[in-house]
Amino acid sequence: TLTDTLPSGMVPVASEPTGSVSGATVSWSLGSLDPGASGTVQLVALPQAAGSYVNQASVQCGTCGAAVQVSATTSVGGLVVTKRTTTPTVAAGSLAEYVIEVRNTAATAIASMTVTDVLSSGFQYESTAAVLNNGSPVAPSAAPAVGDSSLAWGSFTVQPGQTLSVRFAARVSANAGTATYQNDAGATPVN
Repeated sequence: TLTDTLPSGMVPVASEPTGSVSGATVSWSLGSLDPGASGTVQLVALPQAAGSYVNQASVQCGTCGAAVQVSATTSVGGLVVTKRTTTPTVAAGSLAEYVIEVRNTAATAIASMTVTDVLSSGFQYESTAAVLNNGSPVAPSAAPAVGDSSLAWGSFTVQPGQTLSVRFAARVSANAGTATYQNDAGATPVN
């Protein structure tokens, strides 16, 4: 019998093959294995919060003696990116202002992070007003040039639970028509 006991804060949602679930414990009756053979099970569990989880599994059989126990540690969390504008309505030829925020929900620092943004057609980078790492001003080692439409600021280290924010302006083309313009920002740790 293979038994997997999930840590507090993890909920089992699926397994292959299907196991017997009792609370946070999932068990499989695997039958017999020939000498030198192996078997595999897969368990999908949903974390309820960011953090580090230690999962315990054990195998017990009638002729094996003491149960064999193993554990695996899973870190849950990462980068959560939001982008907003401080100028929801702008005229053609004027400046649109944006704020990109990147929050580290992981249990450890995330290093070598780059913040990216690809502007909509008709928008070009103008300037960076501020880059703040947990409220303190920082100077990026790389930043966009005036006129760029694919933007990148880097490289940063963001501690657990902290937020990096980039506030910048983009020039709207004088020929831009009336419309709703929207694009996605991102952040990537670079190894």
